[in-house]
Amino acid sequence: MGKWLHRIVEWLLALVLIAVGLLGAFHEVLHRVGLEITNPDSFTLRIVGLLALALGLERFTRFAQLEKHFASVDKQFSDLQKEIDERFAVRVVEGYENVYDAAIGILRKSESLIRTLIFANRQTAPERFFEVLIEHLKQHKLVTYHVTIAVDLSSVSDDLWKTIERRTLVQRDAGVGERFQVTILNTKKPIGFDVMVVDDRHCAIALSSIPDPKIDKQVAIHFDEQVQVSKRIRAWIDNLSPQLLSLGEAHREWSKRQKKRTVSD
Repeated sequence: MGKWLHRIVEWLLALVLIAVGLLGAFHEVLHRVGLEITNPDSFTLRIVGLLALALGLERFTRFAQLEKHFASVDKQFSDLQKEIDERFAVRVVEGYENVYDAAIGILRKSESLIRTLIFANRQTAPERFFEVLIEHLKQHKLVTYHVTIAVDLSSVSDDLWKTIERRTLVQRDAGVGERFQVTILNTKKPIGFDVMVVDDRHCAIALSSIPDPKIDKQVAIHFDEQVQVSKRIRAWIDNLSPQLLSLGEAHREWSKRQKKRTVSD
């Protein structure tokens, strides 16, 4: 019912109750002056019936108002819970495609810095991830991307360098090469979690289904709008800085090791 309809019903019920009270008083007055109603029992039952009807209707409208109020409270609570979930969400994403779909989702939120660390003794990120990244950098001139690739330079194949070279050319052609940085972390045990931090607000940690760097990431944990967590994870990545090699330095080191291996063979 509308607000005014509720008011009208309440006024009518109040009038009915007043009328019932007046009828009861009228019956008492007649009795005191010595006049009797022909069928007093029937008269009394009518009064009681009207009273019960009025009270019943009054309770019904009250309960209808309470239900409406509780429905409003439930909606407000649901909206609040939804906002909390959206602003302070921790999500678990499963499946290779879903992991990268979710990563693309937080990538598109970036307004300043996308910082990643990947363990790359396996296939690199799919092309669609790279394409969305390039497009985002083209549309957002203040955004920079820094990826650190953790790899064993003694065993990595030439495929890694070919992929990096091809993607570097795409970056330059798109006009975003200056905002695209690649560094190398040389490690004998390139097994770990892929990490992406976006604007120190969102971060994702991707895991392999088994601890094998050749297995694609199958599970990721996302921390949306988690500033403290994101800052701590980026600080952990930044602590690796003294050990990082530029792309040129890493390729020269890899070439040197390849020559030594060729000579020893």
